Amino acid sequence: MRLAVALIFTLVSGCASSRLPVLPTTYYVATTGSDSNAGTEAAPFRTIAQGSRALAPGDTLFIRQGTYAEAMIHRSGGFTFQRGTSMNAMTRYAAYPGEEGKVVIQPPSGNFVMLFGGTAYVEVSGLVLDGANTSGGAVVILRAHDHHNRFLRNEIRNGRQGISGGGEHEIIGNEIHHMTGYGIYTDGDNGLVEGNIFHDLGGYAIHLFQQNHTVNNWVIRNNTFFGNGKGFLWSKTGEMRKTSAVLISRGRNNQFYNNLIYNNHAGIFVGYGASDTLVANNTIYGSDDYGILVSSEHSGSLNARIINNIVWGNRGEQILNTGTNTTLQANFTSDPWVVNAEGGDFHLRAGSPAIEAGVALREVPVDMVGGARPSGSACDAGAFQFNAPPAGSQTYTAPVVPVH
Repeated sequence: MRLAVALIFTLVSGCASSRLPVLPTTYYVATTGSDSNAGTEAAPFRTIAQGSRALAPGDTLFIRQGTYAEAMIHRSGGFTFQRGTSMNAMTRYAAYPGEEGKVVIQPPSGNFVMLFGGTAYVEVSGLVLDGANTSGGAVVILRAHDHHNRFLRNEIRNGRQGISGGGEHEIIGNEIHHMTGYGIYTDGDNGLVEGNIFHDLGGYAIHLFQQNHTVNNWVIRNNTFFGNGKGFLWSKTGEMRKTSAVLISRGRNNQFYNNLIYNNHAGIFVGYGASDTLVANNTIYGSDDYGILVSSEHSGSLNARIINNIVWGNRGEQILNTGTNTTLQANFTSDPWVVNAEGGDFHLRAGSPAIEAGVALREVPVDMVGGARPSGSACDAGAFQFNAPPAGSQTYTAPVVPVH
């Protein structure tokens, strides 16, 4: 039952009443529940669809561990995404606390696992979104009029694309893997992609592009990419194509920094109408082809800044620039003396020539794990600052995959 508190004040001049805001409610779903229940923790609903219909803006739906053979498609099959009211009052669809990664959403058929529609201020967290049985374009579809949604610590797997469409969203701390095509294909503005792991994707892990308009002002930071771009079926021609891990194109003021990119087909491609792009303090290693390519193709790249990157051990060019008015500064392209590249530890060793080889950037005040830059007299190149003060920092070791 929804709670409301009414305070009634009696004044000399008469009576006035003032109502406090309605308090958010938490509902529950479990595979052992029933849709005739009240949706409490003791008497949960059986289906996510039933739980979704109980929500009001700002409520939470906790989903208990298990596999749910249903899709989360707005206004389909009884399911609805209830909008929140702000980033501080989001409606939440979340794994029950302590059961993150154990809640599997796997519809038996259909086009998508999750489809938004005019949805804003919704958070999806701790779920496994599995498209193994779907046949559509992506596991998650965001439409052009969706905005200000957050994907937090989910696993998104087994489809053609992971997340497709939309802008003004936050994609934080997810694992996106085993897509035949792309990880994220976005065509809107003003998004954040932070702290995710992208691996075993046939095409680009991140694809910033839209044919009819620009894609601007994305911040992509603190992510890990490996095993991507090894080949996907290009539908227009039927041929297999290999790609870079990341494509930044056809947009302005996109930032890509503090990322770890290793053992992909290629590293980062900047071009196709990209302008004022920042690529900074990334560590890029072990690509089958190039590390960073700033291209003149199809309107090319204008005013890119390629700064403080460690790019080494790639089979093609480490950094290749044919763009217009590109700034290449303080990049390190020889052995940087990391702790153990084959073991996934790309921190710098004492005495590394990449220590204090960089320049200070206002956009990059900390390293990949939150250590302050600089920690000495100057910033280091690459994603990790050597001996950085622990400003919220944590130890990070990348997943180990074979070196190609």
